[in-house]
Amino acid sequence: MSKKNLINAAEVKNTMQSKETKTVKGRGKKAPVWKVLGRSRRKFDAQLTKDNDVKRQCIAFCIGEYYSDELRFWLDFKSHTEKLLDSMSFRKYCENRSLKPAIVAEHLVYEGESVVKKVLCDGIEPVMGERVMMFTQPLFIDEQRLYSVN
Repeated sequence: MSKKNLINAAEVKNTMQSKETKTVKGRGKKAPVWKVLGRSRRKFDAQLTKDNDVKRQCIAFCIGEYYSDELRFWLDFKSHTEKLLDSMSFRKYCENRSLKPAIVAEHLVYEGESVVKKVLCDGIEPVMGERVMMFTQPLFIDEQRLYSVN
């Protein structure tokens, strides 16, 4: 081998090493349900009238951006509420205050993924305070009985 070939081989090796991708721990992709809820919260915050009907309309408006089927969104949404409902301390807190756990869970999921995680770790009181008393009407109204358990 000539000296020129050795230099080219060394250059190739250096360029190959520089092109290797380095894995960096970063933010993972958000699930579409959290994207819908995030956009919906921003839209809801801009509204003059703030009630559950407006919240539902904001959600309905944002679903089409990430889901082709509205029912699929609501099934994903309900699966996240089930995580809260699995917590005995969550249920007990709601029952002690005469609140329906399923309705409170819906509103907490609407507040976002980080709120749900904090509630599961720290409890409702330190995270939401007395705001939880406003959560009395459901966000998801199953008019067609699609999510009912027989």
